[in-house]
Amino acid sequence: MNPMGQIQPGGARPSERFRSAYDRTLPGIYRFVARSLGLYLAEIDDAVADVYLAVWRRIDDMPPQPEDRLWVFGIARKVIAQHRSTQVRRAKLTRLLAFQPIRSAYSVENKGNDLTSQLLESVSRLPRHEREAIELVVWEQMSYEDAAIALSCSVNAVRIRVHRGRKRILSSIRTASSIEDHHCLVTLGAE
Repeated sequence: MNPMGQIQPGGARPSERFRSAYDRTLPGIYRFVARSLGLYLAEIDDAVADVYLAVWRRIDDMPPQPEDRLWVFGIARKVIAQHRSTQVRRAKLTRLLAFQPIRSAYSVENKGNDLTSQLLESVSRLPRHEREAIELVVWEQMSYEDAAIALSCSVNAVRIRVHRGRKRILSSIRTASSIEDHHCLVTLGAE
C-alpha cells in the first residue's frame, strides 16, 4: 500500500496504520529521544517530528503489530544519530566562527570619509540597546512605536535609548575632532 490511502493487505489504510503506531509509540519515543539528546524541549519535539515523518515516508515498510513498535524505535535511533551529527557540526562551526572577525556595517571595509568613520565607530561603541534603537529609528526610519514593538519595550524606553545614544555619538564625534559637520548632526537628528 502506498501513502495515498489505498488499503494494504491486512485491511488497514496507511493513515490508520500510522495513527495506531503513533498512538502506541509516542510516549516511549519521546522519552527515548529526550534521554538520548538531552536538548531543549523544542529540539526534542523537532527530533520526534522527524521520527514520525520518516515513519510516514516508509509506511509501506512498516511491519505489522507488535513488531512495528520496534521498527519505529529503529527509525528513532537513526534520527537521533542524525541530530547528534548535526549538534557536532554546529558546535564545530560555532567554535570556528568564534575566532573569525565579524564584518558588519561598522567594519573598516565599509567606512568612507573621516567623519563617516567616526560616526560608525561611535555607533559601534554604543551599548547594544541604544545602538539597536538608533539603527531602527534613525537609519531604518521606524516610528518610536514600531521600534518599541521590534525591541519588545515601551515607546518611552525607545525615546530614552535614542536620546542617550545620540548624545553619546555626538559627544564622541566632537571629542574625536573639532569638526562640526552639519550633515552628521542632521543624520543623528540633533538639529
